[in-house]
Amino acid sequence: MHSVETIKLLESFRFGVREALLSLSATAALSLFVAWVYHITHRKKKYSKEFLQTLVFISAVVASVMLVIGNNLAGAFGLIGAVSIIRFRTKVKNPQDTAYIFFVMAIGVACGFKYYYVALVSTVFIGTMLIIFSKLNFTEEEVSRKSHILRILVNDINEGKAAIEKLLDAEVEWWDIYQLKTDKNDKLVVDYIVNLKKNTPVKVFLDFVFNKAESFFTVLEFKDA
Repeated sequence: MHSVETIKLLESFRFGVREALLSLSATAALSLFVAWVYHITHRKKKYSKEFLQTLVFISAVVASVMLVIGNNLAGAFGLIGAVSIIRFRTKVKNPQDTAYIFFVMAIGVACGFKYYYVALVSTVFIGTMLIIFSKLNFTEEEVSRKSHILRILVNDINEGKAAIEKLLDAEVEWWDIYQLKTDKNDKLVVDYIVNLKKNTPVKVFLDFVFNKAESFFTVLEFKDA
């Protein structure tokens, strides 16, 4: 009797492992395709390679949780709500990056619920649409024209970085941290990539930054990206 139960348990375990591996493999393959789409549509822009890895990681985590939740829709919506809260408490300066995060989350949910055909068709359709948009160059000329590198020496590590980023939030169309390093005096140097607002002259922006710098930070350089 116990042998029969043991065999059934082992069969159930093997089936569960196969299902989990299939779901996670499909999730990884489709999210890698999404990461590839992000890469080829952002070749002329600055982006974080860690973000590509994060897309695959998020998708796999969501799929894993979906496998545990099973057919519990309330739990699924709860997970999506929790991840959404985490996302909106995280600074993502490019709105399109947010769309990619929700894209891979949807893949994870679909594969976790074993709707592989939905995940495949959606991934191919949306990925193709994103590639077409990038090839049509709706905004490339305008973005490349306004992209600059702003190099800041942070005099006050606690308040300086917060001060310049508060200023950027208010005065530029878009910004992101491009590079962090220290100078020979171990002071923090931050390179920001910024897109000025439409019709904002560079001189006007720099004058405003210099006036607001005070003792918190020093502008070292401003150049085209």
